[in-house]
Amino acid sequence: MKAMLALDPAVLSVKLRFRKRDGHRMSLLIIAPLERREETQGVLWIHGGGYYMGMKEMAFFTRAMDLVKNHGAVVVSPGYRLAISKPYPAAVEDCYDALLYLKDHAAALGVRSDQIMVGGESAGGGLTAALCMMARDRGEVNVAYQMPLYPMLDNRDTETSRDNHGKVWNTRRNHRGWKIYLRSRAKCHDDPYASPACQTDYTRLPPAYTFVGSGEPFLAETLDYVKHLQEAGVEASADVYPTDVHSFDMYLHGTDMAKEAIGKFNEHFAYAQTHYFAPNGPDRKGDGTEHRMRLQPEPFRRVREGKKKIEMRLWDEKRQKIRPGDVLRLENEVTGEVLVRRAGALHVFDSFEDLYRALPLRDLGYAEEELPRASFRDMEAYYPPERQRCYGVVGIELLPEETENV
Repeated sequence: MKAMLALDPAVLSVKLRFRKRDGHRMSLLIIAPLERREETQGVLWIHGGGYYMGMKEMAFFTRAMDLVKNHGAVVVSPGYRLAISKPYPAAVEDCYDALLYLKDHAAALGVRSDQIMVGGESAGGGLTAALCMMARDRGEVNVAYQMPLYPMLDNRDTETSRDNHGKVWNTRRNHRGWKIYLRSRAKCHDDPYASPACQTDYTRLPPAYTFVGSGEPFLAETLDYVKHLQEAGVEASADVYPTDVHSFDMYLHGTDMAKEAIGKFNEHFAYAQTHYFAPNGPDRKGDGTEHRMRLQPEPFRRVREGKKKIEMRLWDEKRQKIRPGDVLRLENEVTGEVLVRRAGALHVFDSFEDLYRALPLRDLGYAEEELPRASFRDMEAYYPPERQRCYGVVGIELLPEETENV
């Protein structure tokens, strides 16, 4: 982790790297006011650049700084993989990992867990919309508010992106961006996580505010997005300004028009601070779903002998995520014997090393002398990142048995 003063002396920024769900690491830029407020908003701010350009440090020159300086928010800007080297879905999945990081570390960052928000400009606005849809569908984190500014939402030509010769961004550059991001499916991709304009269900998405220029390519898709949200009963609004300069709030920041747009953006965020909340618990409770899991004989034996904490997969064999309160049907892979337990607390760790440091070895069914000093390195060698991506590393505390020898 590297701390440094940002361009503004009233702001502190920190760069760090964290482990994603696939085992690889990603960089984050965290920007916060030097004078911290208690329980402020946490905002994931996603940089633009047509999905194939840009960097997380662009947050220093965007509306993200308004949120920090004027409203005391903590901003997290992810260094997501660019489409020039990794096409869809790399960027949106990276941003989703960063959103989970923000949720899981809300207390450490000093932000309210019920006011996690997402915003971004241009392609970052498109990722904002896609991320809100993904968060709603996966149910792991609730987003309280979204700010997709002049967003890049539609891989198909619209009435304003077709034959557009606006400044900064135009039809030719738009086609290039989608081509790099979606490759051979640039014109036919209909996944809303890739092209949010393809979404057909706008219910239960977070409230939204945006603004856009009247002569830029993204006018039509921006207004359509807001219209669909409103029709689904979601609070949403957009302001339109008379310009063909994409990102005019940055390129024309000294003009009266840009000042007006920036002022209204700040007004809407101040309103969101007091009106929009979306509670997030440390773990969403399960609904009693039953999961079938096949275990090797040794882990199964430890459960049989009543060990309360075990090392286990994060997912069942059908890739359904386990949550506290769900029922686990544990099958011995060799004998076929089945035990039924209910999942208690979930303890998720980034690595086997963290797992062994946090949980006593005896609780995992091992005597300390059975594990060499480098045991966690041996385990990580046995479970390389690609296997950790499939199964995760998790400790599940089992509640008292419900059924024996089913």
